[in-house]
Amino acid sequence: MTNDEKRMEAVRLMKSRAGMNSYTNGGKRKHFFGYPNEGDDGFSDCSSAVRECIRRAAGIYIGSNTDAQIEKLISGAAGKLVDAASGGRIYPDESVLKPGDCLYFRGNRNHVKDVGHVEMYTGPNECWGHGSGIGPKKHDLKEYCEYRAKDMSKRYLCAVRWILDDEDEGKPSLHDYQTVSAGTWPIYKELPKEQETVGTVEEGEEVRVYGEIDGFCGVKTADGRKGYIPKGAFEAPQEVEQD
Repeated sequence: MTNDEKRMEAVRLMKSRAGMNSYTNGGKRKHFFGYPNEGDDGFSDCSSAVRECIRRAAGIYIGSNTDAQIEKLISGAAGKLVDAASGGRIYPDESVLKPGDCLYFRGNRNHVKDVGHVEMYTGPNECWGHGSGIGPKKHDLKEYCEYRAKDMSKRYLCAVRWILDDEDEGKPSLHDYQTVSAGTWPIYKELPKEQETVGTVEEGEEVRVYGEIDGFCGVKTADGRKGYIPKGAFEAPQEVEQD
């Protein structure tokens, strides 16, 4: 099975449970495909719905909840960032999406990047997820994004491809090795609280860059330190014209 086929299988699995699961964020959410037996009514929430579909379709474990999933992306452990909101944009760029990609939304200030919800992209202007009540449910993508954008703390955040394109397998999620362009930069231990650091990187130092989100990159240094540094560390300094 190709990775394109695996993504379509994840979509099929999501749709196959339409209206069959009760919402819970407790222990029963591992029973996405039915409880007590598969095929019976099951349990899920947003993150377990996408997690179990991707795990069954491709054998990839993407993380227990939205917080863990975005951490896994930024750390480079899995996934590829294919789109990120910028400039006040509230919709994903559908031209870069493939069915089976996961759409993340803000909504929990205790999570990394305030992520709080996830839906699965299933095709043109369509997504599926389980946010409450009985699900999973189909949503009109644009209408759903507009609905969440009414509260700016719940707007669209980014899109992640967990089942990579065949040519991307074995590669870092976004970049490869990059060289720090100028200056000395702190390596923050965690986001969004840019406080505790695990040292610095300096001009000329080569680091492995994995994910990029909201102006920060997840990195791993040659001596094994992991954290987040501003994207500006890899941008060439601007020359100042002299009068």
